[in-house]
Amino acid sequence: MLSRTHIEEANKHLHALHSRVNSLERSLKEHQQIVAGKDETLKAHISELKSKDLELTQYKEKIHTLEKQQKKFEDLLRQKNAEIDRLQKCDTAVQSVKKMMPNLQQLMLDIKEALQINNESSVGSGSFENAAESEINDGQNGVDYSEKSQVSEMAKKFVRDHYTKHFSISEDDEEEEEKKNERQNSDLNYSDSKSQLFESVITMTGKEFYL
Repeated sequence: MLSRTHIEEANKHLHALHSRVNSLERSLKEHQQIVAGKDETLKAHISELKSKDLELTQYKEKIHTLEKQQKKFEDLLRQKNAEIDRLQKCDTAVQSVKKMMPNLQQLMLDIKEALQINNESSVGSGSFENAAESEINDGQNGVDYSEKSQVSEMAKKFVRDHYTKHFSISEDDEEEEEKKNERQNSDLNYSDSKSQLFESVITMTGKEFYL
């Protein structure tokens, strides 16, 4: 039979053991709570990382789309620049033609006047060919074929030199002033020279008018 002392020691031992078990249970609960909190934190971080990954993927897709749009815009910009260059060249050509218009109109008037004088000369004296053959057959003009060739060259040179002056467009005011003076001096003698020109031309065979 157990003595009272043994029973008291056994009770003390059981009490200490119970206290230790309670302490371990509290510690376990605390650790479980800590682990649960960390799990929640980790889950939140994982969810945030997944959201960031999804957002990063969307940004990558958007960047890829923007790069395609940038390439299209660059191609369009090159096309527009090429179109601008082409239009600038066309504008330069149009401006040049616009500057030449007075000279072109004057040239057309001179050609019209020359053709009118040619027609009037043909009506008054017959065709160039008949007039030339008649003068050669009668021996009245004394102009041989070499002389007629010289007259033809002289006529072509006169007309070419005269009309070339109308197409000179200077880029400097002094050159423009000089050309105006030369044109005025040329116009003073143009009427008389033109009459002499057509008087010389009618001595050539054929009805060709050289410009």
